[in-house]
Amino acid sequence: MIREIKNSNIMFSAFVFFFTMFFKWESLNPTYVGWIHNGLILLFCIINYRIIKNISIKNYKWINIFVVVWGIVVVYSAYINQNTTYDVETWNRYMQNFDTTTLSAKRYDHTYYFVLKIIMFVLYFQSLNQYKKGQIFLKYLFYFLLPFVLISDINGFVYKSEGISGYEVGNKFYLCYLNIFLVTIYLLYKERNKQVNKNVLILLLITFLLALKTKCTTMIIGAILYFLFTFIFKNNKFRDRLYNPWFYLICLFVCDILFFISVTWLLQIPIIQYIIVDILGEDLTLTGRVNMYARLGDVLNECPLYGFGIGNAHLTTMMYGVGDNAQNGLLNLFIECGLLGVASYFIILLLMIKRASQNLSTYPIMCFIYMMLILSSIEVTFTLYFTAIMILLVLNVTNKNRFEKSNNIIKIAKQ
Repeated sequence: MIREIKNSNIMFSAFVFFFTMFFKWESLNPTYVGWIHNGLILLFCIINYRIIKNISIKNYKWINIFVVVWGIVVVYSAYINQNTTYDVETWNRYMQNFDTTTLSAKRYDHTYYFVLKIIMFVLYFQSLNQYKKGQIFLKYLFYFLLPFVLISDINGFVYKSEGISGYEVGNKFYLCYLNIFLVTIYLLYKERNKQVNKNVLILLLITFLLALKTKCTTMIIGAILYFLFTFIFKNNKFRDRLYNPWFYLICLFVCDILFFISVTWLLQIPIIQYIIVDILGEDLTLTGRVNMYARLGDVLNECPLYGFGIGNAHLTTMMYGVGDNAQNGLLNLFIECGLLGVASYFIILLLMIKRASQNLSTYPIMCFIYMMLILSSIEVTFTLYFTAIMILLVLNVTNKNRFEKSNNIIKIAKQ
């Protein structure tokens, strides 16, 4: 058995996690980036094989079982849908004719690497817990993420986009999400004190201003929600509720199913119309979402068990005339991996939440998870980056923080 995990190993593993989970840069050649991505995953597996094979998985038995089940469903779904294509015709106003673009399913090997890295990092985090090295991993991850987020923020404030895309990291949603990723890792890595609170407020303010500049209503709401979870709703009773798996399931039902069913009725309520139109500056179709929801039924019935493959929601929704995606986190995930994939995915999340309830230092991750849950009612949020933050719940966060489980209200340093 290996007596110690070297810091150089942890630093390399943190870089692989950062690069394969979060890194995007549109001006780089995607083929070369893909080669580096896959090479890093394979190298990570080779370097950490001896570490991972010696871990004791007793405390993580059911998490590991359902991660493997989820992986099998996702790989199978990608395999049976790998040859799916669809021709999209768009009007070219300059040439006065239609341009045809062929959309293809995500390559099967991409899904294989996606599943492999999730499984291997879940196991790697368990080994870090065994050696009590989780905090070191978070430190390195934060320092890899920090310059990337700062550069992307500068690009976001400087670049003037005509639509939702065009930024170096992709679209405006991911541009704004990056700041929340950074805040979450920062709160996990640092002990909570007055200076840390000020830094978090600055980062959330940057997120809010960036969302205003890019006209990203989703993350205007998201930044406010994260602020409320972190600074306002700070008593133990509220926190304990967030760590209750049944409470999460109820919220998931309300946000993603009940809202989907009742959205037309809700939009007839005057106060909701006022908030959407006069405060948020949106229209009562929720930027076309209502019409998309009406056409989703055919897609959901087409491949109910395995879905159309991870990364193929855009292809599928375009093929069925819905739009770019389902504009609903749960339903978009259902399109990609079906009932079996969705069930195993959320069982994993619920098991991780239950385990994390023993360590309330993971509360920043819970803030992120519930923020994304609320946003999932109108956006696609259960994606790679959500999964990346989610599996950090496996880590034992060991810094002297902050959120002890007691009957007293936790006092956070006043600003």
